[in-house]
Amino acid sequence: MSDAILYRLIRERHGEAAALLLCEAYGGSKVTIPLQATERHRLAGRVGVDVLQTLVDEFRGETIAIPLGPTSDKARRQAELEAAVMSGEATCEIVRRLRVTHSAVTKARGRLKRSRPPCQRA
Repeated sequence: MSDAILYRLIRERHGEAAALLLCEAYGGSKVTIPLQATERHRLAGRVGVDVLQTLVDEFRGETIAIPLGPTSDKARRQAELEAAVMSGEATCEIVRRLRVTHSAVTKARGRLKRSRPPCQRA
């Protein structure tokens, strides 16, 4: 199962806050999912027994990698870059402030322009 699918599973069943909490607490590490969800398990102590039960239902006894989720540095940097582009900030200012390449800003502008409906394109 990919990282995105695991994150989406928790988000859809328990909300964005629960998915973020799981990623913040265990993101980037591997955890062994118990055979039963109990309140005494360390995962339940951090993310709640209901989230643990979902993990047990899907991965009972398996060792899985917990995704970094959108809390990762890469996702955070990408979000900052997109916000700067969408705000109309000049490319040279984005390059200096975020320490990214001119090419990265140009690509982000192109991606964002293509992702908008034709009636909203400038």
